[in-house]
Amino acid sequence: MEAATLLPLVALVCSVLIAMSLLAPAARANAPTPYDRMLTVGFEPGADAADRADSRQNANVQARASLAAPGLQQVIVPAGQSIAATVAVLRADGDVSFVEPPGVYTKAALNDPYIVGQNVWGLDNHGQAFACMVAPVAGVCPEGQSLAGLDDADIDAPEAWNQFASGTEPIAIVDTGVAWQHQDLAANIWSNATESSGTASVDDDPYTSFDGSSPVYVDDLRGWDFIGDLDDNGTPSNPLDDTRLPPDNNPKDPEDHGTHVAGVAAAVGNNLKGIAGVNPGAKIMPLRAADERGYFSFGAIEAAFSYAIDHGVRVINGSFSGPSPSPGMQAIITANPQALFVFAAGNGARNHNDSSGASHQYPCDIGEPNVICVAATDWNDNLATYSGVLGSDFGYDSVDIAAPGKAVLSTIPSTSDPAAGGDSDYQYMDGTSMATPYVAGAVSLIWSAHPSLESSQVKSVIVQNTDQLASLSGKVGFGGRLNVNRALTASATPPAPGWPVTPPPPTGTGTGGGTTTVPDVPGSTGLDTRPPDLRVVGPRTVRMTSTGRVSLEVICGEDCAITVRARPNVRGLRSVTRRYTGRPGIARNVQISFTGATLRRVRSALANRGRVGVFVTVSVADAAGNRTGPRSFRISLVR
Repeated sequence: MEAATLLPLVALVCSVLIAMSLLAPAARANAPTPYDRMLTVGFEPGADAADRADSRQNANVQARASLAAPGLQQVIVPAGQSIAATVAVLRADGDVSFVEPPGVYTKAALNDPYIVGQNVWGLDNHGQAFACMVAPVAGVCPEGQSLAGLDDADIDAPEAWNQFASGTEPIAIVDTGVAWQHQDLAANIWSNATESSGTASVDDDPYTSFDGSSPVYVDDLRGWDFIGDLDDNGTPSNPLDDTRLPPDNNPKDPEDHGTHVAGVAAAVGNNLKGIAGVNPGAKIMPLRAADERGYFSFGAIEAAFSYAIDHGVRVINGSFSGPSPSPGMQAIITANPQALFVFAAGNGARNHNDSSGASHQYPCDIGEPNVICVAATDWNDNLATYSGVLGSDFGYDSVDIAAPGKAVLSTIPSTSDPAAGGDSDYQYMDGTSMATPYVAGAVSLIWSAHPSLESSQVKSVIVQNTDQLASLSGKVGFGGRLNVNRALTASATPPAPGWPVTPPPPTGTGTGGGTTTVPDVPGSTGLDTRPPDLRVVGPRTVRMTSTGRVSLEVICGEDCAITVRARPNVRGLRSVTRRYTGRPGIARNVQISFTGATLRRVRSALANRGRVGVFVTVSVADAAGNRTGPRSFRISLVR
């Protein structure tokens, strides 16, 4: 493959970009984006167009767009009007389910200036050496030192290509943009056929929406730039006076992150240039949702998700993360189970959304079954670590799979043209951002080979046919690093439709697996003091039945006692509590039934409002008394 004949690399950036924190738009020394005064509003199912118009008028906001979930809209807060006060007005409106203020995620990638490779080891690792190619740093990469990889610590891409060389299943790259004229990407860029054969400066495929209020994407031949180009007014030293041009149809990449991600997933194969992606024939849909500094606005992400879904794309790559949830993103993901959303776990070396850790990273931790959360491994099949204390995030409850994410070689834009790239425009990067498109490319390859598979079947064969690694045991839900060859083989005889259930953690790891007792810290007595692992699976929207019943599945990592509490969001009603027992790794169906006066009050509220939120908490305890939880979330009852 051409991966063995790499072309010269540009000089590597010598600063490490840590991509973990959520930053408020006001804190950014950069020109504002169209999303800084935009709110995402989820309306109740019973609210019709007139009700929504009344709600917008009461809050003095302007409709901008409807998104790819029922009742989900973006609205604009006028300049000079308080965003916080506007949010309060909308949240107090009986026709509004939730309001999402402006927010930002950051990319989940780092440039590693010290350890770089001589090949694309993640596709095919035969133990080749990775040598220093930049100035040495004491204790990190002394000059002249080379680091040998582990044979077969890779995704077995050549073996998969021998089965099925490539296919055109599109991948939406929601990122900083894509250098769509890059020599290794241009042939694979998605094309909007209606616009391509239509009239210039005319919207030949008017963008449809629930309310008909969506913006017009004129001449969106190859995706869209939802942010708009930065105009520094000739004074780059003073970013506060910058302005931003309107969003347009040129989703070029002024940063480089999105182009790198696109190359990992779908760089062209057998073109005698640079590298090859996991699916070398996949169509790349460039959707720019981040500004020049790599900050992803919530509104831009949601608009990009909606664009991809409305154009029939089933594979959506999101190499970004942050600690705050997004109900707007969750609504879109929940409403579109036909699509698979592949997200980066993050790079803080943290255990998130697990019983042993309190931190969260979104959108990975949204928890919908059509999300695949990806950790990063290195060329020795260890969980990846980076400069200093940084490393791949992990979490048995929330992270599904790992993939190569250290010293990953891929495409970047030209320094002179962010839409192009030539022989010198390749670079190594670290991060779960790089691991994520490995998985997205694998999803695209399998869907290309078997386009009639349901999304749950594709996810099952991806996460259940991995290389099982001791380094990932108890840290990644299915315990494995991506093996696209095994997954492709399994896809020929896929399991029945239905989302995969995470198996119990292996015994003897100190993660609560089985009934094994293990020391939790050196010198301990060996008594079990580790809380049991907990996973909750179930819909977030439930149609009200005559019995008023809500059902969930609770999965423990060991024998456990389960406590479930549910409280309808109706004034004066208290929590209903139910208790069950669970077995290791077996989904335990639990049901909350509202009866008597509680059921009557819930039905009355549904008749008036169309939707009632039910606040649910789940906690479990093992035989030794160790407790996990409570895990809290909201289920919406609808008529």
